[in-house]
Amino acid sequence: MYEQEVAKLQGARITLENQALSLESATVNIEVFKTVEQGTKAMKGLRGNIDADRVDDLMDDMAEEKDTADQISEAISRPAQDMFDDDELLNELAELEELELDEKLLTPPIPTNPNTISNNNNNVISNNNNNNVISNDNNNVIPNTVFEMPQVPTNNIQNNVINTNETEEDIALRELQNSMLA
Repeated sequence: MYEQEVAKLQGARITLENQALSLESATVNIEVFKTVEQGTKAMKGLRGNIDADRVDDLMDDMAEEKDTADQISEAISRPAQDMFDDDELLNELAELEELELDEKLLTPPIPTNPNTISNNNNNVISNNNNNNVISNDNNNVIPNTVFEMPQVPTNNIQNNVINTNETEEDIALRELQNSMLA
């Protein structure tokens, strides 16, 4: 009989412990529910009136703008790639070398006296004692600069070419150019 009472008490104790665990679990569930509910309300407040469709539309618009920007960037960078064509560069180099050769062939011969050089204005450039000076026909000594610059024309440049196919705009442009040169 004692054993039966002990078994009953143990059964009641287990029942009470189960009930306490159930109450604790229910309390935890209610707290979790309230917390989730508050989090949901906070998320709704933060989200405002943004929904998945608006986000998808925004992402599509952003992808389209990125594609447009990439196309613009590609279009801008494309001429730079075409600008440095090897064949064109080689042709241009050949033309420059030909011009340089023509220029060498057209330059006057080097004078026999290394101390004097005559330029186009009948001035004599003397290189005596490493002092470069220029003297003109009047024996005025003019110091030579480091750079030999061409002489500037002093008379007005006239455009005597008459084109019979000129329009009124071409004539007006020519007259404007002539007035600017005067």
